[in-house]
Amino acid sequence: MTAADLRVSRTQLSFLGWLAERGPTPVSKLAEWADVSQPAASRALSDLEADGYVERTADDSDGRVNLMVLTPTGLDARARVRELMRAQLASALSDMPATDRRRLAELLAQLVAGLREARMTERGR
Repeated sequence: MTAADLRVSRTQLSFLGWLAERGPTPVSKLAEWADVSQPAASRALSDLEADGYVERTADDSDGRVNLMVLTPTGLDARARVRELMRAQLASALSDMPATDRRRLAELLAQLVAGLREARMTERGR
């Protein structure tokens, strides 16, 4: 099983992850987080909604705002993709010596920190 089997894009997978971790979220916030236009986010979310992975609900504090909510089907799809990704990573790393895996983990941590810093700097402009 792959993301293609679920018919979801990388952006859509990231939306599923965001919603699983942070709960109901306005479309505008998802678009901002994914660094895509609001119309692009709306299209991606409409497709997820049509497949039963998310649903829209009105914000209790502002009925004009639609919140996207992960459904049980969406949560299951995200879990299946994450498990597949873990298995692929484990397979790819299985022949790598432990010292190389540790060094790779260190380098990836540095890369992630640098990317986060760059994103924060960019948003601060």
